[in-house]
Amino acid sequence: MKTVKCPVREIASVLRGCRDYARTLSPHKRGGKVMPCTCHDSEHEYADVRLQVHADGRFSVHTGSSDYDQDHRGAWGSGSIPLTADFDSMALAKKLWNEAADMAVDMGDDMPILMYAGRAGSNALAPKA
Repeated sequence: MKTVKCPVREIASVLRGCRDYARTLSPHKRGGKVMPCTCHDSEHEYADVRLQVHADGRFSVHTGSSDYDQDHRGAWGSGSIPLTADFDSMALAKKLWNEAADMAVDMGDDMPILMYAGRAGSNALAPKA
């Protein structure tokens, strides 16, 4: 069975780019900085993100409402990016990858084993020696 190592730095970079882009769309900007939301609508303070890992190991990051996701293939992980504060993009990338790895295990032979740091995640079914 094929294994795929986590491209955590690439995913983290894409997540930071998504945050920067989402900040440009915020209705709560002052002087180029996104301010905490005063209308109590969390939609303005966070951006939903989803990591899609395809069967060949490529990945895509989706933002916004999942209602618009048209390609449902592969394994997924989901989370949120804060727009009003900094965030640990590496930690979020690892979280999303681990969620996708869990889903990939459930999918069986249709997906490769998704590895992080050279070993399978806690519930990944690594081949027995």
